[in-house]
Amino acid sequence: MTKFINESEKNMAQNIKAVSFSRVSTREQAEGYSLDAQDSRIKQYCERLHMPIIKTISFEESSTRGPRKQFNEVIDFIKKQKPPIAIVCDKVDRLQRSFKEYSTIYDLVMNGVQLHFVTSGLVLNKHSSGNDWMRYQFEILLASGYTSNLSDNVKRGMEAMPDTGEYFSGAPVGYYNERYSRHSTTILVDPIMGPIVKKLFREYATGTYSLADLTRLADELGFKTRRYKKKQKNKVHKQTIINMLKNPFYYGFMKCYGKLYPHNYEKLISKELFDKCQDLLLGRSFHRKRKVEDVYRGMIFCKHCGKMITPDVKYKQNGRVHKYLFCPHCKDTRINENIVDAKIKDDLCRLKKMPLKLLEDTLVLIQQEIKEKHKIEIEERRILKSKKTQLENNLDMLLDMRLNNSITQEQYNKKYDEITKQIENLDKKLSHYNEVTKQGLNSLEELILLVSKIPEIYESSNCQEKRKVLKLLYSNFLLEGKNPLFSIRKPLENILSGGFRHVWSD
Repeated sequence: MTKFINESEKNMAQNIKAVSFSRVSTREQAEGYSLDAQDSRIKQYCERLHMPIIKTISFEESSTRGPRKQFNEVIDFIKKQKPPIAIVCDKVDRLQRSFKEYSTIYDLVMNGVQLHFVTSGLVLNKHSSGNDWMRYQFEILLASGYTSNLSDNVKRGMEAMPDTGEYFSGAPVGYYNERYSRHSTTILVDPIMGPIVKKLFREYATGTYSLADLTRLADELGFKTRRYKKKQKNKVHKQTIINMLKNPFYYGFMKCYGKLYPHNYEKLISKELFDKCQDLLLGRSFHRKRKVEDVYRGMIFCKHCGKMITPDVKYKQNGRVHKYLFCPHCKDTRINENIVDAKIKDDLCRLKKMPLKLLEDTLVLIQQEIKEKHKIEIEERRILKSKKTQLENNLDMLLDMRLNNSITQEQYNKKYDEITKQIENLDKKLSHYNEVTKQGLNSLEELILLVSKIPEIYESSNCQEKRKVLKLLYSNFLLEGKNPLFSIRKPLENILSGGFRHVWSD
C-alpha cells in the first residue's frame, strides 16, 4: 500500500523536476511489473505531488547480469541536470537489486538528487534520517535475496532437465532452438545445416579425409556455425569440425555435468557412424589402412562455378574401391576417376614416343613459359618488398616520435600493432609468391630422367611425385560435366599434336 505523503513532503516536492524510471529484466515480464503499469503509477504519483516529468525512461535490462549500460546512461543524464531533481521509481528493486550501485546512488542523493519510490512510499534526500537509509538498504537486501533464490531455482530446474531428455543450452550446429511457448523451447533439425553435418560425418567415416581436407569440404558445402550465421561469414576452422565430430548430440545423447543423457530430439546419425569417426580421430580405425591416395585433390576446378572439385570414395562389400570426382555445387559435374586416369595415361604414352633431344628442347621452352607466366607475380613480389621496407621505416619513425614524446604510449601501441599486422600480411603474401615461382621449375630435370619409362614409373610413383609430373605437364585442370578439360602446356601440346614428325623423317 502506498504510504500517505504528508504536507512537509508535499512542500518539499514543489518546484522539483522528475525523471520517471521504470525497468523490467529480460526474463521478468510478470503481470503488474510491466513497463506500462510502472509508468502509469509513477505518472499518478508525480501529478499528486505537482512534480513535472521532464523525461520518462523505460527499458528492459537485467540488474544482475552483465554491465548495466542503460542504467549508466540514465545516471549520466541525471548528473547533467540542475537540481532540484528527483528519480521516481515504482519500487527499490526497479532501480537496483544489489549493492554494487549503492555508492553511485548515494553520491547522487548527497549532491541534491531525490529518490522517490511510489509503491513503498519511501523518499530519500541528503537530509534523510538513518532509519530511512536503513530501510532502503533492507529493501535492496530483500531484492538481492529474491534474485539469489530465483537463480537457485533456475539451477535446480536445469539440473533436472537432462533426466527428462531436455537440453538447456544452445542447439549445436545442424539444429536450431524453436520457442513454442513463453517458457518452453524445443530443438529441431536445421533444414540447411542438418544435411551438411550428416554428409561431413559420412565422408570422414570413409577414412579418406584428413581433418584439414574435411574442413575444406565443409567450407565448400557452406558450413556455418550459429555465430557466423549472424555475421554473414563462412570461415570454417578445423577445431570447429573436431568439436562437431566429437559431439554425441548427433546420435541421440547430450553431455551435461560430465555425464551422457539420452535426449528427446531427432538424431542426425547412427551410433555406429559416430563410433567410426571417433576411431579415426583417435587413429585406431582400419579404414586408415585402406586409405586411397587422392592424386587430384586440390588440383581440379569446376568450369561452371569455379569451385574446387571434391574426391569421393565408395567402398564395396567385395573390397573394391570406386573413386569419383564431383563438384558439390553443380549436380551434373561428376566423373569416375578412371576416365581422368585414362586421359593422363594416354598423354604420357604419347610423351614417351618423343625423342629425348626434342624433349629437352621442349622442356626449356616450358621453363620459359613458366617464367613468363610468373612475371606478374615476380613484379608483385617486388612491390610487396618495397611496401614492407616502407612499413619498417615507418616503425622506426614511430619509435622516434614516441621517444620524443610527440605521441602518447596509447597512440604508439595502436599504430605499432596496425603496422606490424600489415607487415605480417605482406610476409604471408611473399612466402606464397616464393613458393609459386619455384613451382614446376624443380621438376624439369626429374621429368627428363623419367621420360623413357614415364608411364610405368608414373604408375608406381607415390602421390606427391605424380602431382609434380601433372603440374609440369598441364597448365590447367578443369572439369566440365563428365568431361576432363586438362590443358597441356603449349610447347608440349604443339609437339604431341604432330609437330615433331618431321624430326623422325630426317
